[in-house]
Amino acid sequence: MKIRFLAPFIWLAALAGIALRTAQLYFFFDSTTGFLHDSGLFSILLVVLAIASALIPALYMRRHELIYTEPQPQPGTGSGAILAAAGTLAAALLDIRQLLASGSLASFAAVLVADGLMLIPLCALAAGHFRGESLFNGHTALGLLPILALGIRAVYLFAVYTPTNSSFVNLLNLCALACQTAFFCSLAYLATDGEEPPRLSLLLCGSAAAVIGLAASVPQLICPALAQPCPASADPSHLLQTAALSVYALFFLPSLRVKQPNFGRRFRV
Repeated sequence: MKIRFLAPFIWLAALAGIALRTAQLYFFFDSTTGFLHDSGLFSILLVVLAIASALIPALYMRRHELIYTEPQPQPGTGSGAILAAAGTLAAALLDIRQLLASGSLASFAAVLVADGLMLIPLCALAAGHFRGESLFNGHTALGLLPILALGIRAVYLFAVYTPTNSSFVNLLNLCALACQTAFFCSLAYLATDGEEPPRLSLLLCGSAAAVIGLAASVPQLICPALAQPCPASADPSHLLQTAALSVYALFFLPSLRVKQPNFGRRFRV
């Protein structure tokens, strides 16, 4: 059976995270100092929301003694992979335009390699979902490419933006990258032939990646459209790719199905 409440619960949590973050940036961001003056309240609420969105479904499954079966490919999940691939391609085009203008060859090479490493497995995921194949179609090495790409992105974000902005804004972007990396690590392990892959970790990491990733990226894309200054914690291409990968996590989680376990069987985290 499918976890009926899972998709609405995670989607509502993601929308709540976007709303909280947008309100924080719109009402409490001081463009003269570059810091937030909300006494940390919205940041605490956002962290609590992210933790709750991951733990509540997991605790529900433990209470009702449910375990995961293999993910079921479905058009919605494939559509999420297509959106993620389109967002990554758009991010690559923005990177090309921005980095050609800056003339920084090292940064130009690094982020384009990261974009390419991410685009290849996302296209494979989209094709696999629509053909009804397993994740990465048994190619474990393909599942490692997103992890490497996100690692390059994290190093670039840390090296370029952390020296000029050490506030919670930049920390949230790094947390989003960490959650997305953990999510793709679980996907890569799920694609292997190992016994009892950690599907509970996939739920925890995927929920956090969706909620924190959307909260970290979408509000910073919304505020400029509202003519509201926002922190310069990341370039638009990074925010766009973060949002795209979060959408994939949001669409992937409902494809997981659960069943009653045999007596005495334990969860693997």
